[in-house]
Amino acid sequence: MAGEQAPTRQYRIQRIITDRPTALRPLYWRAFGTRAPRADLLETGAIRIGKGTTVSFDTYFGAFFEQPWRLHTSLDDLALQASVEGPALLQVRRVNTLGQHLLHEQVVADESETELPIALEPEHHRQQGLLYFSLTALGGPVVLHRAAWVAASAPERTVGLAAVICTFNREADVARLLATLASDGEALRALSRVYVINQGRAGLMERPAIEAAATALGGRLRIIEQANLGGAGGFTRGLLAALDDAAITHAVLLDDDVRLEPESLPRMASFFGFSRADVPLGGHMLDALQPLRLFEAGAIVDSRNWSFQPQHHMVDLADPARLPHLAEGQAVHYSGWWCFGIPLSLVRSAGLPLPCFIRGDDLEYGIRLHQRGVYTVPLPGLAVWHEPFYIRVGSWQLYYETRNVLIAAALHFDSKPHETAERMAKQLLLHLLTFRYYSAALIVRGIEDFLQGPTILRRDPRSIHAGLLDLRETYGVATTSARAVLDYEHPTPLPRTWAGYRLALVKIMVRNWLAPTRDKPAKRMPVRDFAWITLARANHVALDTGWDLQLPTFRRSREHYRALLVAGFRAIFQLYRRAPAVNGEWREEAPHLTSEAFWRAYIRQVSPPPAAPPVTAEEDVTVAECDDRLLVAAK
Repeated sequence: MAGEQAPTRQYRIQRIITDRPTALRPLYWRAFGTRAPRADLLETGAIRIGKGTTVSFDTYFGAFFEQPWRLHTSLDDLALQASVEGPALLQVRRVNTLGQHLLHEQVVADESETELPIALEPEHHRQQGLLYFSLTALGGPVVLHRAAWVAASAPERTVGLAAVICTFNREADVARLLATLASDGEALRALSRVYVINQGRAGLMERPAIEAAATALGGRLRIIEQANLGGAGGFTRGLLAALDDAAITHAVLLDDDVRLEPESLPRMASFFGFSRADVPLGGHMLDALQPLRLFEAGAIVDSRNWSFQPQHHMVDLADPARLPHLAEGQAVHYSGWWCFGIPLSLVRSAGLPLPCFIRGDDLEYGIRLHQRGVYTVPLPGLAVWHEPFYIRVGSWQLYYETRNVLIAAALHFDSKPHETAERMAKQLLLHLLTFRYYSAALIVRGIEDFLQGPTILRRDPRSIHAGLLDLRETYGVATTSARAVLDYEHPTPLPRTWAGYRLALVKIMVRNWLAPTRDKPAKRMPVRDFAWITLARANHVALDTGWDLQLPTFRRSREHYRALLVAGFRAIFQLYRRAPAVNGEWREEAPHLTSEAFWRAYIRQVSPPPAAPPVTAEEDVTVAECDDRLLVAAK
């Protein structure tokens, strides 16, 4: 009977996943066909399909995106393996931006182990797309027990994959992530080691949930405790441990607060195994608040204005019509370290991350690789869910963003001094004219510390961070209950011409310099209206973000404005005057700052973290750091 041949291909490239939560099902499979299509998920993970119903895998996690495999790997044969029980029509299609093409169609019956070879014949990259299959129940109920995309040829490389997780006081998040790794047999088989770099409260292994995860991970877990060196220091410590381990060839960096699709790890290991050359892999970031949307698939940095352009931003992954665009390979400068895989050979040749604490370590490293001709591959179907950036109101992180983007620009961009000064002046004015004085002070401090040259990165980061908290005390950060502010600040009408904008800018700057500070109650303003031009007559606003119960408030202050405008333009003038010399210092010192010798010495000189305080049952909660305060949410 057609389709009953015994499977011959032994190397699984990509599993078909069926048993994820109902809310996420559109990312894995979908059912349609009759007036009342019926497809039920069984406890075994199999799908029972009612007569006349079609189950299709033209989905984000179900489809096989062939272009990255064709461009970067030696994969030269592919087949679909499926275990089907009952009479069904099995179809395989290729979809690209040019259309949809039927590759195979056959009827399977009774209990069948089917293997359908797929010709990898399109040579032009526009013809390559995504492959998917569908199953239609014909005479009665059909059960799809399992399916996978497989290859006959063995991978060219042996892959020893280590997960590197950097954490700071997020014990519950880490425990959940480790439990996810341990709960999936294929993910577990793909991992040789799991390094957790704990930079917060000591004694992580003594937490019951971590102990349980360590047992389930079967000896793979290594917990390394050190003082807080930020994400850059945590991930680097994990990379150093991996470099010292002869069993490890590749590492995957994971944020501690992500929700991981565990199938990502076997897919990553398979891709690395078949890769012709050493390539980094970027995991897609899905929006944790809108889990069917892709937030970012890597990003491009515009060297003219240093703006970030996230790729495929906010694409609706539940819509099959949007997926062919993901199938077209998209070049990126970098991919965030929420999920980033890299061969250790590249770490040895390109160096370790810069010791820049947080914000910009992944950006600089990605651009560094790109300028060496090593291009990050954003791989569809390799993904995590992560807190979206749009719910974050900027705080002390802005210091690191300012300083570190100046460092990255010094190392990798050929910006003229007046261009750099102009960019910083715009950023400073944007924050001053929207009454965000703490943020403006952070920008000024970031510029000043960049001008110190590479010596700033040799300092203990804890002393730098303490200085940022002192700025917070000086300029204050306030919030108010969303229920307390009901009056709205009506935005100033926008000018009609560019000349009108320039005149408005002058008037607003003069008003902020001359008009006394007035103690008036806050008025609510939606975040979409929050801009310097719309605050021309405002004195005190509560920013309605749409997701916070406590709204950040910003009060106009003549004193803060004057002090920061003077200090800021003094720093920007020094940036303009000294940029060529300071940029040269950064470029000269960068190879040493990213070397193993530097990092090992740097870590040794940092004092150990404080002893762990006793943990009570009431404290066994999820802890997340946000805007310098600890937000504690019960499980």
